[in-house]
Amino acid sequence: MSIEPAITGKTQLLNLSFPEIQKRFQNSYRAVQVCEWIFKRRLSSFEGMSNIPSSLRQDLDRNYHVRTVRTIKKEESHLDRTIKFTFQTEDEKPFTAVFLPHAEYRSLCISSQVGCAWGCRFCASGLVPFERNLTAGEILEEIFLAEEETDQPIRNILFMGM
Repeated sequence: MSIEPAITGKTQLLNLSFPEIQKRFQNSYRAVQVCEWIFKRRLSSFEGMSNIPSSLRQDLDRNYHVRTVRTIKKEESHLDRTIKFTFQTEDEKPFTAVFLPHAEYRSLCISSQVGCAWGCRFCASGLVPFERNLTAGEILEEIFLAEEETDQPIRNILFMGM
């Protein structure tokens, strides 16, 4: 499932599979380079991809997004250093993720939806009406942003009840 944002007309690169990226680039070597910058080096724009020709970087920037989600709130617990992030999608939909530090590793409880379709009265998530599913790219961005904001790698991924 790939949702093309109507806001900018650009394709979110993180919503594409590697074979789709290879097909669009028509060059497997360049596709590997771009994916290494995004997934290994966690670069959030095409500008810094120094081993990619400038003309290709400009073309990528015109047609694709690397990141569309932004952090709008960060609340840290003074008791256990847990951090609740509120993120916002390109279409201005808020959703949350929770960073769970442990002495030996870090976990992130991520959202896969904006709002909740169940609406259970006993659950805080159920109070937020369902709007849509997050795209694969938006879900990846939760992880990337949490790692950037905390400067710590995530070892475990948990899905929220939504």
